[in-house]
Amino acid sequence: SRTLMQQLSQSEAKQTQVNPASALREAQEATHLPGASTAVVLQLNGTSREATYANVGDSGIRVLRDGKIVYASRPLMHGFNCPYQLAYTRLSPNAQTIKDADIETIPVLPGDIIIAATDGVFDNLFDSDIEEIISDEESAARSSNLEMVKSAAKALADEAFARSMDARYMSPFAQAKAEQQGGFVFQKPIGGKPDDITVVVALAREGGVAGAESDVLRSQREWEQAQKAVQELLEGSEDVVRATQEALNAAESAGMMSSARPEAAGPRPKKKPSSGMQVFVESQVAAMDKAQLQRTLGKLGLPTSGKLSSLRQRLLDYRE
Repeated sequence: SRTLMQQLSQSEAKQTQVNPASALREAQEATHLPGASTAVVLQLNGTSREATYANVGDSGIRVLRDGKIVYASRPLMHGFNCPYQLAYTRLSPNAQTIKDADIETIPVLPGDIIIAATDGVFDNLFDSDIEEIISDEESAARSSNLEMVKSAAKALADEAFARSMDARYMSPFAQAKAEQQGGFVFQKPIGGKPDDITVVVALAREGGVAGAESDVLRSQREWEQAQKAVQELLEGSEDVVRATQEALNAAESAGMMSSARPEAAGPRPKKKPSSGMQVFVESQVAAMDKAQLQRTLGKLGLPTSGKLSSLRQRLLDYRE
């Protein structure tokens, strides 16, 4: 995910007017590593007073106006807890691409607060919680708008993390899982959902606001520092890319996999509506090793990365 976002920032730097869909497409095509990631990219246009975003998976967008959420993006899921994900399509031919993304343009007014976050936020905070946290941050005295949005992002991340570790909390994730299981369980699920948490908060303002120029300059400096930190984290990834390419070339030469790209196979077939019936039972899934789980998930078009316990849960959550 870090490499994907780093590639995306490099793609954005080449564009005068950022197109979230094309930037995300280029980032996926340039990321040649194992693994998979959800992604959401948003661009604000001050001239048209609009925001355009591209979303793949269960990361998402919220827009708050006068303290209330007036827009929420929809998650893209194969099934419960199985989000759409981007991956290196040569390695994972069934991975989603920008063709599977939600691409929307929405109106934004001065004073609106825009939040982009991963599912680690939305699985642990209800929209009403987000509204309350943002209201508290707007009410607090801050030296600048930049300080307010930075503090708001941290407050959202901190609260989401705290609730993710609370085993007694009926989180949005636990609530959704209980609804998905229906009344056929002895004990309903409860607790937060530990997960990666990333939050970006933006405030839409009219041009010419006092202090805006200094805020922009400061945010640019902080962004450059963040990019350097990410680059340090990604040191050595070139070796993984090289090893991945060598392994793929060897597998294709040995006839173990096709070198054809997914685009050559024509449009993706539309999935039939789910009936909500569980396909795999616990004893069946428990008997599978990791390779069998990954093959089965791949055939279903589901993500194949993760720990053994996550792969098993993914199959158990799958509904036909």
